[in-house]
Amino acid sequence: NFDKKCEFFLKFIEDIMFANMKFNYKRHFLICGGYACGTSNLSETLSQNSKIKLLKRDDGREYNFFKTDRFYRKGVGWYQKQFFKNPDKLTIDHSSQILTSSKAIKRLYKFNPDARIIIILRDRIERSWADYRYSILNGFEKYSFYKSLLIEKVRYKNETFHFKQEKPFSYFERSNYLKYLKILFRYFPKKNVLILNSEDLRKKQNKNLLKAFKFMNLKMHKIKKASIFSSFYIKNIKFQHNIRNHFKNKNINPIIEKIRSNKKINYNQYTAKQVLMIKKIKNNIIKKIPEIPSDAYIWLKEKFKKDSKILKKITGYNL
Repeated sequence: NFDKKCEFFLKFIEDIMFANMKFNYKRHFLICGGYACGTSNLSETLSQNSKIKLLKRDDGREYNFFKTDRFYRKGVGWYQKQFFKNPDKLTIDHSSQILTSSKAIKRLYKFNPDARIIIILRDRIERSWADYRYSILNGFEKYSFYKSLLIEKVRYKNETFHFKQEKPFSYFERSNYLKYLKILFRYFPKKNVLILNSEDLRKKQNKNLLKAFKFMNLKMHKIKKASIFSSFYIKNIKFQHNIRNHFKNKNINPIIEKIRSNKKINYNQYTAKQVLMIKKIKNNIIKKIPEIPSDAYIWLKEKFKKDSKILKKITGYNL
């Protein structure tokens, strides 16, 4: 009861503090893109600027407020408060899943038709392959890449509500940029959207970052190399799939993200058995990423060939 009273009192004080603060709809920036396109790398790079703050959860994961129902139910007032916590900085909402969710796009437009959106896109075949590897790393996937593509449309039928919401097996669907860009531009004018290319960003970092800073009306600053958050491959898919039995779902992703970004893991928050499992996870990783299996590559290439010219016309990139 005492803890609840303290929580209520702190919320009351917070409400008073934020009561007279107005949300700046014209300075509302979001970073999204095709899943596994490099949004984390871009966000971390931009956040080196002392005037920028990323909107993320305490453990480093994204809220994806407009896409994730459990956060969206907190209300837009709650969302606005997250921006008020750093009034002297430009808070950027890193929500990588907005672009590939028509529901999220509509919700964002309803909240702020003036939102400024930075989209980062990647070669679609490479993106699909990286997305698949990410699902394997997190213990979701148990099938080969080619088989997972063939059964993608039907495999959510018998899955839990969480899987139906997160859709970790949408390797082809999330690469269907044209479908979602058409939806996005139905709501937002092109002047409110900056599209960057993941491969081009790696080759010409400063040139592309300058575009981002101009879009945000901020001065360019010196950049250090940020982690590229690679989705590594693994030796034993079955073992990786079984690790979810040793951790609660909410604890697995932060561990994987620490490994991907080569950051230190605080082992003190885990049991001795979980620490042993984390070490086994690290030993199961192959950092040298193999080539895309030829059967999956041919299947994807044929699928993406149909709209490649239209997509280039809209984005300016061969994707």
